[in-house]
Amino acid sequence: MGSRSTWRWARRAPSCSPGPCCACAPPRPRRRRAPGSRAWRCASGSGFAGERRSARRRASRAARGPGAALGPVRLDELAALTRQRLAARERRVVPPGPLVRAAVLVPLVDRGEPYLVFAKRTDTVGSHRGQIGFPGGTVNPGDASLLEAALRECEEEIGLPRAAVEPLGALDDTETFATNFVITPWVGVVRKPVAWRPDGEEIERVIEVPFKALLEPGGLRVEHWERDGVRRPVYFFDYNGDTIWGATARIVKHYLDLFADAP
Repeated sequence: MGSRSTWRWARRAPSCSPGPCCACAPPRPRRRRAPGSRAWRCASGSGFAGERRSARRRASRAARGPGAALGPVRLDELAALTRQRLAARERRVVPPGPLVRAAVLVPLVDRGEPYLVFAKRTDTVGSHRGQIGFPGGTVNPGDASLLEAALRECEEEIGLPRAAVEPLGALDDTETFATNFVITPWVGVVRKPVAWRPDGEEIERVIEVPFKALLEPGGLRVEHWERDGVRRPVYFFDYNGDTIWGATARIVKHYLDLFADAP
């Protein structure tokens, strides 16, 4: 979810002039230690070398992508770990305000391995035309809860029966910067086969993406866009010619980040 037309590319910073912290600065002359003296080192064994090692580890994790610590898993294992991780963390909640409340389902299905289910919106729908997102929509006054809103919308949009969904927990609230929605994503597992029925009015087709494809190195792309003077990261996932981006890609990243330190 998001609108490319309302963003502009963030300009790169101009090249810096050489300085002591710049990669293009001339090397400093090496100092010779006095005979018998010892090189300085923190008592804990850290220091600049430790900081460099930590930076290399962070860069390595970033290159492998979010959730890279999680190996191959079955659906039941992923569902159990998801429930455990969501229950153990404090969820980011956006308080009521001018943003329009929406709720989506992040459905997990079994295709011999876990898959995530997305829905491609039609080119005639009112908002987020032609984009790929999770099934869901605006919360109605008659909805008993955000979860109830997500389940209702899923049944209407792609024919997923509410009774077929086992809710696992809610991810962080996520805003859409261009269209003023705040989305509450619920992760749910669908254990029984379901015949998808896109309604054709809002949803053009259903897209299933292997969970492992989202974990592959280079699977996540990041661009930095600027809007209203604020520079923000915009995430992209590509799969089989489809591009998942904007708020939906942020929801995917939030989900994968749950498993950043998975054994």
